[in-house]
Amino acid sequence: MPENVSKEEARDLHDRFESLKKEVGEIAKTAKETAREKFDKTAEWAKDHPTASLGIAAGIAASIGFAIGLLVGRRRD
Repeated sequence: MPENVSKEEARDLHDRFESLKKEVGEIAKTAKETAREKFDKTAEWAKDHPTASLGIAAGIAASIGFAIGLLVGRRRD
């Protein structure tokens, strides 16, 4: 990396950096809004279907427990 950078190059890099910061901020804001909308829809579905929600949660927990049991119970030779 060159040690001598002109003021014009530094200004250009600074402007590009500021532009990228704004873009990343907008992307983050959009992602946050989308995640909030998805969460709200999921929460609404869970309230409308409590039995199915419980079944899904139990299935996930059982799968994780089974996987942990396999890993812990495996013999080492």
